[in-house]
Amino acid sequence: MIQAVIFDVGGVLIRTPDRTTRRVWEDRLGLAEWESETIVFGSAMGTRAQSGEITDEALWAWVGKRLALDTVALAEFRRDFWAGDMLDTGLVDHIRQLKAHYQTAIISNATDALRQALHEKYPIADAFDLIVGSAEEQVMKPDLEIYRR
Repeated sequence: MIQAVIFDVGGVLIRTPDRTTRRVWEDRLGLAEWESETIVFGSAMGTRAQSGEITDEALWAWVGKRLALDTVALAEFRRDFWAGDMLDTGLVDHIRQLKAHYQTAIISNATDALRQALHEKYPIADAFDLIVGSAEEQVMKPDLEIYRR
């Protein structure tokens, strides 16, 4: 019997259907296509942020140094990096309906900025009974421990 329905954030609840601003920055900085995502998410520092070893702010400070961006340019890059992201509102509406019958949860490999994003930028935290972020738990998917928690 199903008791809970669990969702991920990146690529599920929030997707990036428009990479235009990321691509503009990649061109400007001489990066290969998709390299901005590799730097932010797939680098050793990205993994450290998602596993809770460093903060989201420390990750972005490193990104600024890695890309040789001053404070203003880093703020612009960071804003533009997320500009193409969209919340799947239809899925969130469905989750709100599911919540009447099942427990709902998020398990996401994310930095310590996850909870704030789900309360402020994408105010959907109330649709979930439980939010499990890898940075808070200091364990990342696919490690079974994050699912046990």
